[in-house]
Amino acid sequence: MAVDSSPSAAAAAAAHDPGVLTGLLPSETGFVSSTCRPVRRSESAHEWGAVEWAIQCIYRASAKVGLCSLWAVEHPELNRAFDGSLARAGSEARESSFVTSVEAAELPPRLPIRRVAQHGFAGVGRSGVNFFEIVLCRVRLGHTKVHDNGRPPPAAVTGQYDSYLILDEQERPSLDVHPLLCPWIFSHQYLVKDAQSQLLPVYVARVRVMSSGESGSSAANQFDGRPPPALLQGLPCDICEANCSTLWCVNDQAKLCKECDYRLHEVERLGDPDHHSRSEELLRHIRESSMIIRQRHVRVPINERPGMHPGVCHLLPAADGAEAPPAAWWDRKLEIPVSSVAKSEQYPSNVDETRLQPLASAYQEGVAAESNRSEPRLENKDFLLSLLREIDSLGAQLERESSVSVDSRIRTVHSHAMQKLSFHCEKVMTDLLTAEESAQNYLNVLKWAKEVASPQQQIMTPKAWLEL
Repeated sequence: MAVDSSPSAAAAAAAHDPGVLTGLLPSETGFVSSTCRPVRRSESAHEWGAVEWAIQCIYRASAKVGLCSLWAVEHPELNRAFDGSLARAGSEARESSFVTSVEAAELPPRLPIRRVAQHGFAGVGRSGVNFFEIVLCRVRLGHTKVHDNGRPPPAAVTGQYDSYLILDEQERPSLDVHPLLCPWIFSHQYLVKDAQSQLLPVYVARVRVMSSGESGSSAANQFDGRPPPALLQGLPCDICEANCSTLWCVNDQAKLCKECDYRLHEVERLGDPDHHSRSEELLRHIRESSMIIRQRHVRVPINERPGMHPGVCHLLPAADGAEAPPAAWWDRKLEIPVSSVAKSEQYPSNVDETRLQPLASAYQEGVAAESNRSEPRLENKDFLLSLLREIDSLGAQLERESSVSVDSRIRTVHSHAMQKLSFHCEKVMTDLLTAEESAQNYLNVLKWAKEVASPQQQIMTPKAWLEL
C-alpha cells in the first residue's frame, strides 16, 4: 500500500478529468452524517484553515492551490481500532500527522471513497484504481527502513519492518539556484505493510489547482503536481505569483521579483530611432538607466522590509502556548541565531566577542561579502563601457585633426565596436540592469530559509528513527 505525503498525482488526475469526481464525493453519494461530516468554512474556519494550510505546505504553492470542499470522516470503530494498533505497537509506534494523503491506493476494482470512509482500507488487494479525490489519513509508520533505490515492490515490506521510506534521487529535479526549501522537504513517500491497521482516513478533500497564467476560479486543465522551481525559493512575487520575490517596494507595499521590478519601474525606454542613433541610445541607456530606475520608487531587499521578523532562537525551545524568543545575536561558531536570553543563560560571561555578533551586523556583513564576489556580468559591463570610451576618444580626435586617415580608422573601429555592442547588449542588457541588485540578495534569502524551515523540524521524521 503506497502512501505519499504529497497529493500531487491525485490533484493532477482530478484536474485532467473533473467529471470523474461526479458521483464519488460524499455529498453526492448519500453519505450518512455519522460517517462523513461536511466541514464548512463559515462554521469551522479553524479546521478548514488547518487542512488547507497542510495541503498548501505539501504543494509549496499557496497562490496556486485552494481547498474547495472538505468532509471529516467520523467513524468511532475505525478510530478505536487504529488507536488500539498504536497501543499494541508500544515504543516502536510512530504516527504521522493527518496531512498524509493517499495518492494511488491499490484497491479492488470500483471501490468508492464511501466504502473507505465507512470501513477503512479493509480488503486492499494488489490490483486497484487511483483515488481522484485526496484522502488525508493518519498513518502508523512503526519500524521504518530507508529504501534509496527507487520504489520497492509491495512484497518487500515484510518481517520486522512496518514501512519503507522511499528515497529516489532521480525524482528530485536539479535547480539553477540553490533552493531554500527543497520540493521534497514536506513530501515523503512510504510503503506500508498493512493498510487496514496502519491507515486511518480522517478527511476527504477536493482541491482547486490553478495553472501559472490562469486567473479566475476554474481549475487548471493541466497540472504537473509540482509548483514552478522559483516558488520553492521563498515568498512568491505579488505581481506574477510565479517567481521568488527578492525586493520590497516601499511605495507600492509589494513583494517583487527582479523581472517584475524591471518591468514596472523602468521609466524611460530607448529613444525614438528617428531622433537618435543606435549608439546614442545604448550609451544613454547604460549610463543613465541605473540612476533613473533608482529615482522612481524606493526598493529594499526582501529581508530588510519594514516589520520583518528577525527569526527565533535556535537554542531555547518555545514554551507551551508561547512563541520562541526572538533572535538578537548570531553565533559564528555554530552558525545559528540566538536570543538575548540564551546568551545570558547558556554562554559564559566572558564569551569571545568575535563569536557572538549582533544579528543585523552579521546580516550586513554577509550581504557585503556576497556583493564583493566577482561575477562575469560585471566584466561584461566594464568591457562595454571601455568600447564606448574608445569611441568617444576617437570622435574627439576626429574633430581635432579632421583628417581622412583618422576618419577611416574611427569608422572601422566604430563598425567593429557596434557589432560587438549589438551582440553583447542583446544578451546581457536586461540582466545587467537588474542582476546588480538581485545578486546581493542571495545570501539574504538563504538566511531567511533557516528561519522558515526551523518550525518544520518538529513535524519531520527524526533521522535516528529512519536508520533503525
